[in-house]
Amino acid sequence: MPTKFSLNVILHELFAVILKSNSNSVELYTPIISSGDMMDHVYWAGNWKREQVLQQDTAYALNINNRANPSTPPQPQSDRSIVWQDEYALDAALSYCNWHLPMPDSICQLRLLDIKEDPLISGRDWDRLKEQPNRISATTVLVYNGITDWGDVSIQDDKNNDLRWDWEPSLGHASNLHLWAESPVAMTDENKARAHSKMTFGRLMKLVGLQMKAEGATWLRDSSPLQPQIVDGVRLCELHTLGERSDSALQIKGNVFIFCTPATCATGGNIIIVDS
Repeated sequence: MPTKFSLNVILHELFAVILKSNSNSVELYTPIISSGDMMDHVYWAGNWKREQVLQQDTAYALNINNRANPSTPPQPQSDRSIVWQDEYALDAALSYCNWHLPMPDSICQLRLLDIKEDPLISGRDWDRLKEQPNRISATTVLVYNGITDWGDVSIQDDKNNDLRWDWEPSLGHASNLHLWAESPVAMTDENKARAHSKMTFGRLMKLVGLQMKAEGATWLRDSSPLQPQIVDGVRLCELHTLGERSDSALQIKGNVFIFCTPATCATGGNIIIVDS
């Protein structure tokens, strides 16, 4: 019997994750955060610490041949992310780039942060949520099972260029594809970090046409004591932000290195939209 492999697509905020039931697929969009916005976002994809720069105004597609898509979309947990299940008004022109992916077997909302600020979010559509999250997931993972040959997996842009990266499994029988849309450095000034978090959340809401406003921020230091089981094949360090991965995440006080814990890139993390 052939070995079955898994692919984990690890989304490091800031993304709108749209689960499209009619086409049995997923679309990803990310707002443009560029020069003049206090802190540029970078848009990368690839292996851990071997990412490639994504091009603006480009559509990317993840293709997995000879794999059966699940018959129904996975159910995200609305207590740990903003999960929207009503009408929305996507403005794709506000997205840096976009992705088209098959429907995953599961969607995992990892690295849960406690909400310490009240109110965190306000607005008409926040009040209309069927369930408001009581924690915020900083990292979303789309899991694809049942891959028998990595030759069946490819990424192409809308100009038929291949995005090359190493499909070699990182742990066991799983390979990880990281998608980044966030600041590459840690913001050590809390006021600037808070302002950035609120601003980027506003950009995400404008992208999907929802009326929600960030009133506060969520902070990486506020890790919830109760965490979900990590996905097979994902190392704990692979849930870190680029800011945590950079030298700017370290401060020196006297002779002691202090690890900074800035705000998340957006107050509410990635938004998940169930488009049925």
